[in-house]
Amino acid sequence: AFAGLSAPTRRLAWRLLRARCAPPPWRLADDPANLAFITRLRSFGIDPNPWLDPPAPQLFQAPNGKSVWLAFEHDPLKIFQMGAHFETCLSPGNFNFFSVFANAADINKHVIYARDSHARVLGRCLIALTERGALLTFAAYCHDSRLGFAGMVASLVARMAQAMKTVIVPSGRVPCLVASNWYDDGPRDLCQRFE
Repeated sequence: AFAGLSAPTRRLAWRLLRARCAPPPWRLADDPANLAFITRLRSFGIDPNPWLDPPAPQLFQAPNGKSVWLAFEHDPLKIFQMGAHFETCLSPGNFNFFSVFANAADINKHVIYARDSHARVLGRCLIALTERGALLTFAAYCHDSRLGFAGMVASLVARMAQAMKTVIVPSGRVPCLVASNWYDDGPRDLCQRFE
């Protein structure tokens, strides 16, 4: 699937793979574009530390009684698979596969996975920070609609916003930082704070 990527995205993909061969952390936090974004957050009075070092996996009880672990994904290899788990346009070889590399490289984007006690992926949601540091949630994909995955993400995001001293918004511009291109499939108001 890498062979079908544009030259800039291919270079970023190989850069992420090289980073993944070293010990963690694997995010490109020291890239000048990422550092500039973090500096901008601080200038707005936003605390980036909870975003840069998110909480450990958290246990949720689903309405159907199942235990679900929600975690911010740090491993680029697992971020690359975010489309494959749900057969979306972000799947390897699909037309928006390029975007997973932006999600792994740009410091203003996070992928949240829901897993069961056997580490099987149950759900996935992308969250991001706008150019002014507000939080956005995107589509919450889940294999089981009875899990209430979107509500779990909303709870996690609300706590993140509070810790960062920022707000959750229904829409906003999410810039590319390290990546040259990114697919924005439109935010979803999972936190249900807006009409």
